[in-house]
Amino acid sequence: METPPTNGSSAAGIATKLKRLFSRGYKDVSFLDCGYKNISPDVSQFSYSLSRFLWSASSLLVKLISFLVIMSFVGKWKLTTQENFDEYMKAIGNKVCIMLAKAATPQVEYSADGDNWTIVTTGLRDTTVKCKMGVEQDDETTDGRKVKTIYTLESPTKMVQKEKWDGKEATLVREVHGDELKVTITLDGVVCTRNYKRV
Repeated sequence: METPPTNGSSAAGIATKLKRLFSRGYKDVSFLDCGYKNISPDVSQFSYSLSRFLWSASSLLVKLISFLVIMSFVGKWKLTTQENFDEYMKAIGNKVCIMLAKAATPQVEYSADGDNWTIVTTGLRDTTVKCKMGVEQDDETTDGRKVKTIYTLESPTKMVQKEKWDGKEATLVREVHGDELKVTITLDGVVCTRNYKRV
């Protein structure tokens, strides 16, 4: 775990960083033009306090972002509408599953523990995917394809997934808007959208 800076040994470095920071908004920063031994106790203590504050603030920001992501995605979602799904399945090359997939009403459940996510899909075929954000892995899709896939979070409400198999590549963009989840799938110029409602 990252630890906050300690007083004393990092004071000179902190003073340099403060000079760069303050020079953007203050004309007189000459009080920072000094060696570590010449730093006054007040300036040294101030720089130490500021560095601790910034470290605490950054840690809080990371926790806040994680909380927002969890609040956005985590939970159960049920498919309500979809567009161009037939063409997407044809582009995949799996015509057999088209009628079965159209008849199914899948549900998806997301859960998270830090960067480690679990995605459970029920409907046409029940699958459980465990993944770590930003790490490529081997997966099997609900229609039976063996793929290389990677998930990334671009914002607290936007998750991007890339699938690669047999020289093809599909991009799935999941975006949360309140209690609605929109999944946009792009493959070989075909764009399919699937809309879910939180349950």
